[in-house]
Amino acid sequence: MTNKARISEFNFIKAISAIGIVIFHYAIETGNLSLLPGNYSWGGVFVTVFFMVSGALLYYNYDEPQNIRLFYYKRWKSLLPSFYVAFLCLYIIQVIQNRNFFYSGHPATLLLTVIGQDGYLYDIIPNYYLLGEWFLGAILILYVLYPFLVKMINKSQMLTTVIISALCIISLAFNIPYLSGFRSVLSCIFSFVLGIIIEKNKLYTHKWLIIPATICFIAVNYLITNNEVNLSSHIGGISLFFILFAIGHFVYYSKTIGKFSDYLSAISYDIFLIHHVMIMQLIKFIPRTNNVLSNAVFLIVSILLILIAATIFAKIMRLLKNSTVFLSIDKWILKKANQPNNIITIK
Repeated sequence: MTNKARISEFNFIKAISAIGIVIFHYAIETGNLSLLPGNYSWGGVFVTVFFMVSGALLYYNYDEPQNIRLFYYKRWKSLLPSFYVAFLCLYIIQVIQNRNFFYSGHPATLLLTVIGQDGYLYDIIPNYYLLGEWFLGAILILYVLYPFLVKMINKSQMLTTVIISALCIISLAFNIPYLSGFRSVLSCIFSFVLGIIIEKNKLYTHKWLIIPATICFIAVNYLITNNEVNLSSHIGGISLFFILFAIGHFVYYSKTIGKFSDYLSAISYDIFLIHHVMIMQLIKFIPRTNNVLSNAVFLIVSILLILIAATIFAKIMRLLKNSTVFLSIDKWILKKANQPNNIITIK
């Protein structure tokens, strides 16, 4: 299997995860739960897949970061500038509507937004959370931990796997803020590390894994209740990862579908960033109905509008990142990192 094919299949997984999260939030916010088939915790399932593919792609691009400073800057540049711009637009609107710069509490909590943790910590510390979903904060933490995690995995994969799995399981038994439940740091690390291990060992090359993956995915629907979010999300997400990888192999036989998959993958972060805000605005114009066809049409129109907005936003951010200010920062970082004076590309 070539590197190009492997990346393409990961792109397909990212594309499906992005659309899956959009459909999940649309169904929840509109009350059209019929859009969520089966007994799955779909939001958790797609987030698990997202963490796994993030870990796999990061290991694919960085076996082990040689320059930590450059690695962290690339991660910052790939996520936070877009978040800052989108947040600033919504923040200004809120300030105008409330006629108060600090309309949502103590100004110090804006620091959580600066470090991208406002959504992740919102249930613990009320703040100015406006967009980006909780998993933006989680993925930032995972990026910070990546050099340490990958060093542990490369040194002793079995021991690291056992430790991470044990901590994840133990966390389910205790109700500790930030350390228990599906959104806990330990739960997120588990999915992320699993993605790293899958890429490190090229487990997706074992085509027979699609059989137990499919069986497990179906079993989740009948054996695990939707209330057991951790089990449903992890088992369903891990199974779906291998299923989507297998499907992705065939998707790229069609150049048209393959290009569309790559397009969705390229703007997947932009979709994650703005989709929920857009859904909350769109549902104001969507009438409540039990008509299946009408609901399907409203969903498709909403997805198309989100894709258009995400595409425009991605292009705006591309222009900003190629601006003189960003290029100057790139050059300064490269100089500090003792790297050739070339524009930093994000992988």
